[in-house]
Amino acid sequence: MKKKLLIFINCILCLSLALFLSSCKNRNTTENNNNGNDSTKSDIYYGRTQKISDSDTYLVNNKTSEYKILLREDASKAENYAALEFNMLLDSVCGTNLEIVSTSDLEDTTKYISIGNTKLAELSGYIDGANSYNRNGFKIKSYEDGLLILAGDNTGLIYGVYRFFEKNCNYMYYAPDEIKIDKSDDIKLLNYDYEDWPDFPERDIYNLTTKTDPSTTMKYYLNGSIYSKWEETYGEGTWWSSLYDQSMEEQICPSKIYGAEHPDWYYGPGGDTNATRSQLCFTKALYDKGEYDPYTSGLLNEDGSLTTDQTFSDGTHGLFWTFCYNLIKDYVSIETDKTLFQLGMSDNEYFCDCERCKEDISKYTRTGLVIRFANQVADVVKEWQDKNCPERTIYFTIFAYLTVVQPPVSYENGEYKPLDPSLVLRDNIVIRYAPMLEGYLFPLLDEKHNARSNIQMNGWKTLANHFAVWDYTINFGETYQPFPNWTAGYENLKSYYDYGYIDIYNQGNGSSTNLSFYYMDMWVRSRLLWDIHQDYKKLMDEFIDVYYKDGADTIKNYIEQITFHYLNYMQPMGYNGAATSATTTIKNYPLSFVEGINDDFKNAISKINNSQELSTETKETLTKRLEYESIFFRYVEITLYSSYFSKEELTSKIDEFERICKNGELGGLRTFSNIYDVIAEWKSKL
Repeated sequence: MKKKLLIFINCILCLSLALFLSSCKNRNTTENNNNGNDSTKSDIYYGRTQKISDSDTYLVNNKTSEYKILLREDASKAENYAALEFNMLLDSVCGTNLEIVSTSDLEDTTKYISIGNTKLAELSGYIDGANSYNRNGFKIKSYEDGLLILAGDNTGLIYGVYRFFEKNCNYMYYAPDEIKIDKSDDIKLLNYDYEDWPDFPERDIYNLTTKTDPSTTMKYYLNGSIYSKWEETYGEGTWWSSLYDQSMEEQICPSKIYGAEHPDWYYGPGGDTNATRSQLCFTKALYDKGEYDPYTSGLLNEDGSLTTDQTFSDGTHGLFWTFCYNLIKDYVSIETDKTLFQLGMSDNEYFCDCERCKEDISKYTRTGLVIRFANQVADVVKEWQDKNCPERTIYFTIFAYLTVVQPPVSYENGEYKPLDPSLVLRDNIVIRYAPMLEGYLFPLLDEKHNARSNIQMNGWKTLANHFAVWDYTINFGETYQPFPNWTAGYENLKSYYDYGYIDIYNQGNGSSTNLSFYYMDMWVRSRLLWDIHQDYKKLMDEFIDVYYKDGADTIKNYIEQITFHYLNYMQPMGYNGAATSATTTIKNYPLSFVEGINDDFKNAISKINNSQELSTETKETLTKRLEYESIFFRYVEITLYSSYFSKEELTSKIDEFERICKNGELGGLRTFSNIYDVIAEWKSKL
């Protein structure tokens, strides 16, 4: 009876998920992706020429090659790295390496894999075209017997190498421990007229891997972030300056430096913890600055250069001019390779309630005060930029978050309008939307389930031209529970693209790789950040088939079941629309449901271990991967139903749970505390 019931439930689950995913599919009508080498397919993919056809030319024949890798004579570290990565991948295909030479060694032949602006690239006449791409874009172009990989920056060259092997040798980097590439003693050099660039210029999936391992980050086509340990070897890295999320009070005008002498610059208790950092008083900055003109104020010299008068850094000239001076001197003028400069609020809900602030809040709202301040700061820095570095692209970002998440707009006759003309943002300001309190189980533009974020996103479009997002991919307090990124997170990326967002920061866990579907989410998300026009359900299925192999059907069924369960039985969910300890109840997780999922995992693991076809190493790998994904429902079973089992049975389940945690190095899992503290508590109650 139980088995029949589970089969019936599974059928309903599959039908419901199919309907849900169908509603979330890409709204854009895509042209042919031309992922294969069929020259009859469309040559244009969303404005990109992507023509690849067969050839009779061999890059490698019987493990030998007449080709060399060609670099510029003064090639950068990143160009050399691109060449080394080319050889690394070539070696993994056929055990062959190519000699790396420079332009000065150019022979009377075109049998080169040319990386960057080499002499061969100059002869081809294609270099100018590469410079027209947005950052990180690249071109792969056949030229006589050779191949050119060109880009507007060094990052693009590295990406171009990876894409060449994706197209030429069926390469794909799914995870550090799961890489696909076709092995062969012979490799044809296909004909390429191929160009590509990312749909989101700045792409950061923040987690432990991308924070600490730039070589892996690059293989996911990501930029990294200010939190990354980035070196010149891996290209340009992030667009973000070193001004981090709480930069206004912590870095530009820190209260620990100015607070004692100027306490009226700040509101809220001072201190070093997130909970107590002060916020700036924006009316103090705006109305006590005297003359707005940066020349009259003495901030800028007659030639537009920044003053060397040190009294601008000691607070003598007031909050506004001190802020502008420190911003330009310590950050904008120094970090010349950066584009995005964060004017970040403190991470709390304090907001000044002095009389001037209260009066302005009544006119402009709290958010309006921040905008009016940011606009004038942006104007001052623009004056300095126009005189000193007009060629640079400089954006200042301000948060739409917590107390200032609501756009200062009215809604009249079906459209949003600014509350005041002064609240329209300058063109060099980016709104960095942080929908922390919204429900990620459903799309942020879902008018029924996320009416608030729908209003926020559409309201901000009335005020700003440029957007970024501080997005979320986990439940930070309870990381042991699967976060349902596939139900709406990937759909949200499509909305960000439609709304013109230039930067995506997906915040995950920077201290552990041990999250449910960690690598699946990183791979699917990174592919979408580069090319948003893909079907994320197909991407998920591809990853699951490759990564979980003989256990793929179990994983797909598991995702279907928890998706249906989340959507139909657990409303409302907790933080970010995720499952939490508050939702871990007998009502939400009936014993039959929990046992059914646990049995599915156990049966799949047993089948893998009894297989006569799989190697011992593969069995161990797949068992470990499946056991880890099963951890949440093992936890639910022990937490909710310990009284249903004998002491011996419960002891066995706890020991098994602990073994999986240790085997998977899952100490980073958190409930309200470290997972091993939870295990110790379970054992104390036996």
